[in-house]
Amino acid sequence: MELLMNAKILNGNVLKLIAIVAMTLDHVAWVVWSVHGFHVGLLVIRVIGRLTLPIMCFLIAEGFFYTRSRAKYALRLFLFAVIAHFAFMFCFNQGQGKWFFVPFLGGDWQGQTSVMWGLAWGLILLWVFHTNWHWVWKFLAGAAIIFLTLPADWGCVAPLLILAFGKNRGHFLLQMFWLVAIVWVDTFVTLAYSHSVMALINLMVIICVPVLWQYNGQRGRSVRLNRFLKWFFYLYYPLHLFVIGLLLFYGLI
Repeated sequence: MELLMNAKILNGNVLKLIAIVAMTLDHVAWVVWSVHGFHVGLLVIRVIGRLTLPIMCFLIAEGFFYTRSRAKYALRLFLFAVIAHFAFMFCFNQGQGKWFFVPFLGGDWQGQTSVMWGLAWGLILLWVFHTNWHWVWKFLAGAAIIFLTLPADWGCVAPLLILAFGKNRGHFLLQMFWLVAIVWVDTFVTLAYSHSVMALINLMVIICVPVLWQYNGQRGRSVRLNRFLKWFFYLYYPLHLFVIGLLLFYGLI
């Protein structure tokens, strides 16, 4: 097993950079698509963007077991979920009046805040299922978390993936089974009422399987680089959305 892990070439930092690049391309394509309409090149880019969520959920599940303080980890995620909310709404919900930063005042019930909200609650969900609570309380807490995350980007998929990755840690095939099962069920539920092309694109999360397979279980060799990339991602997420929103606001996209 140790020899097999040593043969794998991607550490947590590299996975994080892959997620950042795929996310940026995906969000730019998302905005361009909404303004200028469908193009096959945008479709390809959005498929590449399916790498991002599984990697982010996978790394948060890994972080749950490595962090020195789960409480501080959760607090950090929720803090940046609040910050990211305003950048997300500015990027993707312009044109809905001056109160478009406030959830549920425009559009439908989905996409009312960023995926960071679901990621933060996903850590809590995994934490709940690692307590000694009675299964009834775990079920009720899980149901509440799923309900709370429905309005976020990707809805309850993010917390469910984090739970699946964390509970099946060390069993890669099971992790990938639950990845495909959760996303594909969500896709077909979405198709039942929206007939969205985007829902079909989400089926392509399978492209992340060979990428995650190459994870070697290490965060990175440099402590300084590890610390830099941790904060870089937190800051980059709202910043890149704000920049894309500015380009859209000034008609440069």
